[in-house]
Amino acid sequence: DRDMTGGEVQTAYFDCAATSAGRFQADFDIKSDQDTSSDTLSVNCTIVAPDLVVSAANITFSDNSPTEGETVTISAGVYNIGNYEATNAVVRFYDGDYTTGKQIGSDHTITLAPQASTVVQENWTAKIGSYDFYVVVDPQVDSNGSIAESDETNNYAYNTIATSMWTIFIGNVTGSLALQTADAR
Repeated sequence: DRDMTGGEVQTAYFDCAATSAGRFQADFDIKSDQDTSSDTLSVNCTIVAPDLVVSAANITFSDNSPTEGETVTISAGVYNIGNYEATNAVVRFYDGDYTTGKQIGSDHTITLAPQASTVVQENWTAKIGSYDFYVVVDPQVDSNGSIAESDETNNYAYNTIATSMWTIFIGNVTGSLALQTADAR
Protein backbone atom coordinates (compact mmCIF):
# COMPACT_ATOMS: atom_id res chain seq x y z
CA ASP A 1 0.00 0.00 0.00
CA ARG A 2 1.31 3.41 -0.95
CA ASP A 3 -0.36 6.78 -1.28
CA MET A 4 0.36 8.56 -4.53
CA THR A 5 -0.12 12.16 -5.51
CA GLY A 6 -1.86 13.21 -8.70
CA GLY A 7 0.21 12.48 -11.80
CA GLU A 8 2.70 10.29 -9.93
CA VAL A 9 3.71 7.04 -11.57
CA GLN A 10 4.51 3.96 -9.52
CA THR A 11 6.31 0.99 -11.05
CA ALA A 12 5.69 -2.56 -9.89
CA TYR A 13 7.88 -5.45 -10.96
CA PHE A 14 6.97 -9.07 -11.52
CA ASP A 15 10.00 -11.38 -11.77
CA CYS A 16 8.99 -14.16 -14.11
CA ALA A 17 11.98 -16.38 -13.39
CA ALA A 18 10.93 -19.85 -12.31
CA THR A 19 12.60 -23.21 -11.86
CA SER A 20 9.92 -25.07 -13.81
CA ALA A 21 7.90 -24.52 -16.93
CA GLY A 22 4.31 -23.34 -16.83
CA ARG A 23 2.02 -20.32 -16.79
CA PHE A 24 2.31 -17.85 -13.93
CA GLN A 25 0.22 -14.81 -13.04
CA ALA A 26 0.70 -11.83 -10.72
CA ASP A 27 -2.30 -9.71 -9.73
CA PHE A 28 -1.88 -6.08 -8.65
CA ASP A 29 -4.84 -4.45 -6.87
CA ILE A 30 -5.19 -0.75 -7.63
CA LYS A 31 -7.49 1.28 -5.37
CA SER A 32 -8.52 4.91 -5.54
CA ASP A 33 -8.78 6.92 -2.31
CA GLN A 34 -10.95 9.52 -4.03
CA ASP A 35 -13.86 7.45 -5.24
CA THR A 36 -13.17 4.09 -3.49
CA SER A 37 -13.06 2.32 -6.83
CA SER A 38 -10.60 -0.48 -7.42
CA ASP A 39 -9.25 -2.47 -10.29
CA THR A 40 -6.96 -5.47 -10.72
CA LEU A 41 -4.08 -5.53 -13.14
CA SER A 42 -3.05 -9.08 -14.06
CA VAL A 43 0.34 -9.82 -15.54
CA ASN A 44 0.81 -13.23 -17.14
CA CYS A 45 4.05 -15.00 -17.86
CA THR A 46 4.73 -18.30 -19.60
CA ILE A 47 7.98 -20.18 -18.99
CA VAL A 48 8.81 -22.56 -21.82
CA ALA A 49 11.24 -25.41 -21.38
CA PRO A 50 12.65 -28.33 -23.30
CA ASP A 51 11.27 -31.81 -22.69
CA LEU A 52 13.76 -34.53 -23.59
CA VAL A 53 12.22 -37.95 -24.20
CA VAL A 54 13.49 -41.45 -24.87
CA SER A 55 11.19 -44.49 -25.09
CA ALA A 56 11.65 -48.26 -25.32
CA ALA A 57 10.10 -48.25 -28.81
CA ASN A 58 12.94 -45.98 -29.97
CA ILE A 59 15.78 -48.13 -28.63
CA THR A 60 16.77 -50.56 -31.36
CA PHE A 61 19.55 -53.05 -32.09
CA SER A 62 21.41 -53.61 -35.36
CA ASP A 63 20.76 -57.35 -34.89
CA ASN A 64 17.92 -58.56 -32.66
CA SER A 65 19.37 -62.09 -32.48
CA PRO A 66 23.13 -61.65 -32.28
CA THR A 67 25.70 -64.38 -31.89
CA GLU A 68 28.24 -64.36 -29.11
CA GLY A 69 31.10 -61.97 -29.85
CA GLU A 70 29.18 -60.03 -32.52
CA THR A 71 29.32 -56.23 -32.38
CA VAL A 72 25.80 -54.89 -31.95
CA THR A 73 24.97 -51.21 -32.49
CA ILE A 74 22.40 -49.90 -30.03
CA SER A 75 20.51 -46.90 -31.42
CA ALA A 76 18.33 -44.55 -29.40
CA GLY A 77 15.98 -41.94 -30.80
CA VAL A 78 16.02 -38.90 -28.53
CA TYR A 79 13.29 -36.27 -28.88
CA ASN A 80 12.76 -32.74 -27.59
CA ILE A 81 8.98 -32.42 -27.44
CA GLY A 82 9.25 -29.17 -25.50
CA ASN A 83 9.09 -25.60 -26.76
CA TYR A 84 12.66 -24.56 -25.96
CA GLU A 85 16.09 -25.69 -27.12
CA ALA A 86 17.97 -28.27 -25.03
CA THR A 87 21.66 -27.40 -25.11
CA ASN A 88 24.51 -29.78 -24.24
CA ALA A 89 22.25 -32.59 -23.03
CA VAL A 90 24.10 -35.73 -21.98
CA VAL A 91 22.96 -39.16 -23.27
CA ARG A 92 24.25 -42.37 -21.64
CA PHE A 93 23.84 -46.07 -22.39
CA TYR A 94 23.85 -48.62 -19.56
CA ASP A 95 24.10 -52.41 -19.41
CA GLY A 96 21.45 -52.96 -16.74
CA ASP A 97 19.45 -50.47 -14.70
CA TYR A 98 20.91 -47.00 -15.01
CA THR A 99 21.12 -46.59 -11.23
CA THR A 100 23.22 -49.72 -10.70
CA GLY A 101 24.35 -50.91 -14.14
CA LYS A 102 27.61 -50.35 -15.99
CA GLN A 103 27.84 -47.46 -18.44
CA ILE A 104 28.61 -48.54 -22.00
CA GLY A 105 30.97 -46.26 -23.87
CA SER A 106 31.23 -42.60 -23.01
CA ASP A 107 28.83 -39.69 -22.63
CA HIS A 108 27.24 -38.33 -25.80
CA THR A 109 26.43 -34.60 -25.83
CA ILE A 110 23.57 -33.35 -28.01
CA THR A 111 21.73 -30.11 -28.66
CA LEU A 112 18.11 -30.33 -29.81
CA ALA A 113 15.87 -27.56 -31.09
CA PRO A 114 12.20 -27.58 -30.03
CA GLN A 115 10.27 -30.45 -31.66
CA ALA A 116 13.50 -31.95 -33.04
CA SER A 117 15.05 -35.39 -32.69
CA THR A 118 18.33 -37.19 -33.21
CA VAL A 119 19.69 -40.73 -33.06
CA VAL A 120 22.53 -41.58 -30.69
CA GLN A 121 24.43 -44.86 -31.02
CA GLU A 122 26.75 -47.03 -28.98
CA ASN A 123 28.38 -50.41 -29.73
CA TRP A 124 28.24 -53.51 -27.52
CA THR A 125 29.89 -56.90 -27.90
CA ALA A 126 27.23 -59.61 -27.54
CA LYS A 127 27.54 -62.04 -24.64
CA ILE A 128 25.37 -65.08 -23.97
CA GLY A 129 22.27 -64.20 -21.97
CA SER A 130 19.50 -61.63 -21.77
CA TYR A 131 20.42 -57.97 -21.27
CA ASP A 132 18.43 -54.83 -20.48
CA PHE A 133 19.98 -51.75 -22.08
CA TYR A 134 18.96 -48.43 -20.55
CA VAL A 135 19.31 -45.11 -22.31
CA VAL A 136 19.25 -42.00 -20.12
CA VAL A 137 18.95 -38.42 -21.33
CA ASP A 138 20.11 -35.61 -19.01
CA PRO A 139 20.97 -38.16 -16.31
CA GLN A 140 20.08 -37.47 -12.68
CA VAL A 141 22.49 -40.09 -11.33
CA ASP A 142 25.58 -37.93 -10.79
CA SER A 143 24.90 -34.67 -12.60
CA ASN A 144 21.46 -34.17 -11.02
CA GLY A 145 20.11 -33.33 -14.46
CA SER A 146 21.65 -30.17 -15.82
CA ILE A 147 18.64 -29.09 -17.90
CA ALA A 148 15.40 -27.84 -16.33
CA GLU A 149 12.63 -29.59 -18.27
CA SER A 150 8.87 -29.44 -18.33
CA ASP A 151 8.80 -33.20 -17.53
CA GLU A 152 11.75 -34.98 -15.89
CA THR A 153 10.03 -38.40 -15.68
CA ASN A 154 10.46 -39.42 -19.33
CA ASN A 155 14.26 -39.24 -19.53
CA TYR A 156 15.03 -42.95 -19.47
CA ALA A 157 13.85 -46.18 -21.06
CA TYR A 158 15.19 -49.65 -21.79
CA ASN A 159 14.96 -52.44 -24.29
CA THR A 160 16.03 -56.07 -23.94
CA ILE A 161 18.17 -58.22 -26.20
CA ALA A 162 19.08 -61.91 -25.85
CA THR A 163 22.10 -63.75 -27.20
CA SER A 164 21.60 -67.49 -27.51
CA MET A 165 24.27 -70.08 -26.96
CA TRP A 166 25.29 -71.89 -30.12
CA THR A 167 27.54 -74.73 -31.13
CA ILE A 168 28.88 -75.69 -34.54
CA PHE A 169 29.70 -79.32 -35.32
CA ILE A 170 31.96 -79.97 -38.30
CA GLY A 171 32.60 -83.39 -39.81
CA ASN A 172 31.16 -86.76 -38.83
CA VAL A 173 29.63 -86.62 -35.38
CA THR A 174 28.49 -89.77 -33.62
CA GLY A 175 27.45 -90.45 -30.09
CA SER A 176 24.93 -88.87 -27.82
CA LEU A 177 24.72 -85.44 -26.33
CA ALA A 178 22.96 -84.72 -23.05
CA LEU A 179 22.20 -81.11 -22.18
CA GLN A 180 21.22 -80.00 -18.74
CA THR A 181 21.19 -76.80 -16.77
CA ALA A 182 24.21 -75.92 -14.65
CA ASP A 183 22.25 -76.31 -11.41
CA ALA A 184 21.22 -79.91 -12.32
CA ARG A 185 24.80 -81.25 -12.01
